[in-house]
Amino acid sequence: MKSLVKSKSHDHYVTALHAKSFEVLTEVLSNPKLKTYCEIGTGYGETTRKLKILYPHLKILTLEKKEPVYLDAAKTLSPFEDVTVLHIDAMDYVPLQSFDVILIDASKSQQQKIMEKYLSFLTPQGTMLIDNIHISRLKKEPPTRSRKALIKKHEAFVDYLKTHPEIELTLLDVGDGIAVIKKINR
Repeated sequence: MKSLVKSKSHDHYVTALHAKSFEVLTEVLSNPKLKTYCEIGTGYGETTRKLKILYPHLKILTLEKKEPVYLDAAKTLSPFEDVTVLHIDAMDYVPLQSFDVILIDASKSQQQKIMEKYLSFLTPQGTMLIDNIHISRLKKEPPTRSRKALIKKHEAFVDYLKTHPEIELTLLDVGDGIAVIKKINR
C-alpha cells in the first residue's frame, strides 16, 4: 500500500512511491548505460534522493506542480549534484533533452496527456513507468460523480495503453500497479 506522507512545513499530503514500485524502478535503472531520468511528480523528493544515492551518475530532472511540495523537495534535493527540481506543470514544460527513464507519478486525470507528450522525449531504448495504474485508493473512496468520471477516464486510458501501436506495455501488480512502457522502434 502506498503511504501518505505529510510535509513538515506544509499541510499537504502526497503519496510516496510504494516500496515494490521503487524496486521495479531500480531494476530498470540498474543498467549502467542509463544516464538520464525524468520524474513527473516529485512529491517531497524521497524517490529522487534514494535514486541519487543508488545511482550517483544519474542526471535527474524532476517536475512538481504544487509549490509547497516543490519547496520541500528542492530543500531535500539541494545537496545533490545533477538534480534539477522545477516548480512547473509537466504539461507546460518543454524538455530540452530525451530521457532514458521517465516516471509518471502525477495527476491521474492528466496521465494520458502526460504520457503522450513525454513519450516523444523517451530515448529509443528508454522505459517509461506510470505509477498507480490500478488507482485502488481512488476506487475505495466513497463514490461521487467526479470520482466515477475519473475512474472511467482512467480505465479508458489503460485500454488505450493496451492497444497503443507504438508501445510495448507490461502491467505489473506491485504496489498500486505500475505500467512499464517501451517504445516499439520501427
